[in-house]
Amino acid sequence: MSAVLILPCGPDYFEELFAPVVMEDIEARFDIRREDLRGCARSQRHVLPRHVAILALKSFGASNAAAGAAVGRDETAAPKVMNRLIGRTPKSARLRREVGALRERVFQRMNAKKERRDE
Repeated sequence: MSAVLILPCGPDYFEELFAPVVMEDIEARFDIRREDLRGCARSQRHVLPRHVAILALKSFGASNAAAGAAVGRDETAAPKVMNRLIGRTPKSARLRREVGALRERVFQRMNAKKERRDE
């Protein structure tokens, strides 16, 4: 069992703590540039990381507008992606797996930063 790091969540901490770490992780995991995430392409190569980013950002307390803006969309993007997650399709199962793995990586990175500060 991994240690759990309790971090403050919500809009006050979102931009400062979570958004940069989430977006860096998305770029590395999917080998995609931030400009491509924010672009208008609708291929699977662009859509899956965009949806994972929105869901992860929402899970860390981002508003619909903030989650959408991080990937170049408006506030209506987040509810649409959330509805897709509710479905029981293979695509929604993959989204859930990707978001869960991303959350774990973000917590590990935040934990490592905290440990370095405590030394």
